[in-house]
Amino acid sequence: MLSEALEYPIKGKEVARTYTIAGFLWLINALIIPSIFFSGYLVKVSKSTLEGETELPRFSDLRTLFVDGLVYKIILVAYLLPSIALLLSLEFVYNQSDLAGHLVFFTGFLLFSILLSLFPMAIAAFADKNNVAAAFRLKNLEYLTRKPYWIAAISALGVSILSLAALGTIVMTLLFTVIGILLIPVVILVWPVYMYVFIFRIFTEAYREIEEV
Repeated sequence: MLSEALEYPIKGKEVARTYTIAGFLWLINALIIPSIFFSGYLVKVSKSTLEGETELPRFSDLRTLFVDGLVYKIILVAYLLPSIALLLSLEFVYNQSDLAGHLVFFTGFLLFSILLSLFPMAIAAFADKNNVAAAFRLKNLEYLTRKPYWIAAISALGVSILSLAALGTIVMTLLFTVIGILLIPVVILVWPVYMYVFIFRIFTEAYREIEEV
């Protein structure tokens, strides 16, 4: 699962075009519309994975990307809202009791981490069933007890940390030449696209493996 997911983001006939478009959208991700299209592409990665494709899908069909991107955003907000609400209440709770404040902080952080790690699986469920409700099934909590989920979660965390360290090393090395300095923006734009695609690929593979049992 891991080795295939690592190779997947760089396989395909239009990798350069995909990274150019996705990298640009990620760069202006703070703007709502580009962010929706970028999110829609991640849903397309999940759909492509579920269909058994081994190469990156084309960045096409903008209408579907936009609609899927909107659904992605709705699911994301719904998943993170409970933990964010808890964390936003910290100031009030700390004013009442330090112990209660620590407890709320720990609970909020734990809930945030769990729901964030389940989010790619929720997107995979939506992509699989083509139904928003599939992302909110109580059954989804069972993924926390399944081996494929933990393989995906640990792999995603480990690769994220190692690749971030590698990114820093590469950028520092490129600073020593003029050409290298010019390449830095390219490297910085490629990295997040690669990581997002990798994460959604490996979690969707985990989802498929669990659902097939």
